[in-house]
Amino acid sequence: MTIAGRRRYLNDIRSEDNGKRSQAERQAINTVIQGSAADLMKTAMIQLSENLQSWQEGTSAGELAMNARPQMVLQIHDEVLLELSFNERDIKKMQAIAVKSCCRDCEELFNLKVPLLLKCSCGLSFGSMKEI
Repeated sequence: MTIAGRRRYLNDIRSEDNGKRSQAERQAINTVIQGSAADLMKTAMIQLSENLQSWQEGTSAGELAMNARPQMVLQIHDEVLLELSFNERDIKKMQAIAVKSCCRDCEELFNLKVPLLLKCSCGLSFGSMKEI
């Protein structure tokens, strides 16, 4: 079972065929680890999307065009690529939302005892990203 309660049924877990049983045992271990990681990633992306809804609150009408809400562009394994204005204010604001969404909110929702860690990077292209 994963951290979110998803179950994977493995019919061969009690098989008399050693090969089938061994494969089912590996799948059982892998499901808990990779399935839980997928649950955390999906939850973090949902939280991120919800927390980005308030991006433009407190912004004047003149700033709205320049202060467009960041867009999720791509998810790669345990990373999310977002596109936003390349200015220090927006980058810091995005970093705070990312930490809240991907760490604090997920820790609370899954009642985790171990803190989730997050590294944020930014750059003008995917290849030029630098950790912030």
